[in-house]
Amino acid sequence: MARMLIALLMAAVPFTSLAADEAADETGVQQTAVRALRWAFFAQNGYRWEYGGIIVVHDGQLGHSIVPGTMKMIDAVEIDVEKLRAPGDTLVALYHTHPCKSKEYFPQYFSPNDLISAFFYHVPTFILDECTGDVHEFDPAPNHAAYGGAFVTVLRKDGSERRVHLLAGQIVGNIGETGPDLSLIEELMGRKMY
Repeated sequence: MARMLIALLMAAVPFTSLAADEAADETGVQQTAVRALRWAFFAQNGYRWEYGGIIVVHDGQLGHSIVPGTMKMIDAVEIDVEKLRAPGDTLVALYHTHPCKSKEYFPQYFSPNDLISAFFYHVPTFILDECTGDVHEFDPAPNHAAYGGAFVTVLRKDGSERRVHLLAGQIVGNIGETGPDLSLIEELMGRKMY
C-alpha cells in the first residue's frame, strides 16, 4: 500500500530542485538537520514525544523551524509546511524525532508516512533515532525507496501481525545525546505511560 502511494505521489507531483547556487550544499543541509534535531530533542518532553519541523533557505541562508511542532504523541507528528514556512522561504528538507521505545517501535527506521512526506514534497527527510542519537537521511531523488533497512513484524491495532520493509536511510550525523528507553521505564513502573 505504501509503495503504491509513493509511486502515485512521484507521478502526480512534478520534481523541482534548487540550483546549486540557490541553496546550500548537501553537507550544509545535513548539518542544519543535526542542529534542528538536537534542538527538537531538548524541547519540553522532547524524549517522550515526536517533534518535527522544516529546513528552509531564506535570503540565501539555511535555517530550521525555531519551534518544532508536536502532537504530544510518541509515534506521530504533523509537519504543516505551509504554517511553518515564512514568505520567501524555499523548503529544502523535513525533520522529526523518533523517541526511544525499543520494544514497540523501530526508531532507527523511516515509517511509510515519513517516506510519503519526502516524496510528496520532493525533499530529503531526516529522523533522529533517540536510542542512539544518530540522524538518518532519506532523499527521494537518489534513493527511491531501495535504501537499506530491514523487514520487521509490526502489530496492528486489531492484534494481527504484518511484515513490512522499513528503510534506514544513511546516517549523516549524531546529536551527541540519547534519550531514555521508554520501554524499559514502563517495565520498571509496571504500566504503560503512553
